Amino acid sequence: MITYILIGLISLAVFTLVSYFFAINIIYKKYNKESLNIKNTFMFEVCPQFKTTNAFIDVLLFISLAATLGGVIVFTSKYLTVMPIVIAVLSLIFLFCVAMIPFINIKFLKEHLYLNLGSIVCYFAISGLLTYLSYGICKLYDYQNVTAIIAMVISAILLLGAFVFIFNPKIFDLKMDVQDGETVRPKLIHLALSEWILTFVTPLILIPLILLSTIM
Repeated sequence: MITYILIGLISLAVFTLVSYFFAINIIYKKYNKESLNIKNTFMFEVCPQFKTTNAFIDVLLFISLAATLGGVIVFTSKYLTVMPIVIAVLSLIFLFCVAMIPFINIKFLKEHLYLNLGSIVCYFAISGLLTYLSYGICKLYDYQNVTAIIAMVISAILLLGAFVFIFNPKIFDLKMDVQDGETVRPKLIHLALSEWILTFVTPLILIPLILLSTIM
């Protein structure tokens, strides 16, 4: 039963998140005559702010994050041990940071960087704990359970992605390029891209939990 609930929640999370990005991209194209480039555009620059005309679109983002958190909580409530509880707490902090980043202007640099750092560290910790939890289940079944092995592999891939964020020396580099004596926005701003990627991968933390729920 819990597996079907988790599948339903991840489906809701993915659907609303894709819808959210599709909606803000339409709005962006309307005013800029081009598609949104997530490689050098910060989320706060395009996401509808509170008390603006299109603020209702943000509900899609919040539903997606709530569905992801709900999935983690459902899993934790079923398997009430230390590891799932820690993952749930870290997921709450992680999703809170992701939810707030689009609404904190870069003018509030310290707060913006704290939220980014918090989301990166929490994502790293969550993916690491998921890998460890999956490894423990694999070891329990003497590496004979294919589902547990798949869960461990997926968790390890998420952890590998987290390493990229953690050890990227340019993640907090906000220097602008200079061309012909004029300051221009670089084609790639690592911090901006990381915000989008971390938002997109939020539902993925449910995949190992779905797999593990079928065998635990």
